Amino acid sequence: MTFRYENNTGLSRGAFQEILDITDEFSEIEQVKLFGKRVQKDRYNYKTKIELALFGKIQLRLFEKIEEELTERPFKQEFNLVIYNLIKDKDLKKEIDTNGIDISEFLDPWANTRYHQAGFSPIRQHGSLPVFTTDEFSFYRCVQFDDNLYGKAVSELHEGNLRMNNNLQNRYSSFLNKYKISYWADSQVAAQEEVKKWGASNDLLTFWAYDDGSSSFPTISPREPLVIVDGIGLGFDKILKKIESRELLTSAEKNIIEQIEQEEPDCLIYKSATTLGARNFLFFEKGYKKLALREVKLSVGEAHNTIQCASSTDYIANLESYGKFFEEKAKVKMNDRYLNSEEYKQRKRIKDSYLANYFSAGAVND
Repeated sequence: MTFRYENNTGLSRGAFQEILDITDEFSEIEQVKLFGKRVQKDRYNYKTKIELALFGKIQLRLFEKIEEELTERPFKQEFNLVIYNLIKDKDLKKEIDTNGIDISEFLDPWANTRYHQAGFSPIRQHGSLPVFTTDEFSFYRCVQFDDNLYGKAVSELHEGNLRMNNNLQNRYSSFLNKYKISYWADSQVAAQEEVKKWGASNDLLTFWAYDDGSSSFPTISPREPLVIVDGIGLGFDKILKKIESRELLTSAEKNIIEQIEQEEPDCLIYKSATTLGARNFLFFEKGYKKLALREVKLSVGEAHNTIQCASSTDYIANLESYGKFFEEKAKVKMNDRYLNSEEYKQRKRIKDSYLANYFSAGAVND
């Protein structure tokens, strides 16, 4: 299959994957082609319709079902679907034949083997669950900011991201209620859309985290990779939707949850319900404790500021930053008492030991 590195359609590769996730469910559909303005460079805008030609022996009932499923997905554009074999307009058929593009050509060739923002180790199987490990990934989380968060150090703010499920304000209060959990997204945009889905304003606190073990100089011990269950292949987004709407789960869905509990992963990856092509992460406590912060950003009214907690591509932790806090107008101050905390001292000892090993190894090599 051809893979197009250039994508001038105004649609993400994730958007094309969403479409194929639907059409691949039906064996009658042999091919899906994008046509119209979105395959003509600079002829489309944000609202331009997504025009698709469906190839195969497709009956009207199936056609309507596909239309319905596409409208239920979080696309911000309208669709115009046609069944290729039923087109009578010769010019339209010629346009599709000449300029139409098989949408599978836009998919990342790694998409079905790795969900990598950076790098993943090979997938391993545990029973019927798809499980993989990663030693480098970025995670984003947004929370509604209010005045009671002023004066709280980054360490305390980050600790508040992990909560018990029996909290009525927690969106997963009915899921695995014996665990503390925290949910994150794979981009800042997805994290913002997720929190706004639940009524948040534009006054937001945004956390950018990474798995501490991926740093050249970790601050958390033991240094272990994240173990992630691929909930996308399990359709876990649908299970979460049923949980949120308090619908009863099927026996198969309950079985999936039981298997996840038995695996005891660090987190679960699933499709975002708010951002097309985005991925969300449901962290369990032991996985959450492997996270470190890259930065914390505050946007409140017209005021904006950022506290940097790690620097460079090697994610070298600035541990002192965990003692910083925001004041009104997003001003940043330091709470020096944090430097005497056990958390700071322990993480500094771990980081310093890795630094010492690094420089001693360099001296030997010289």
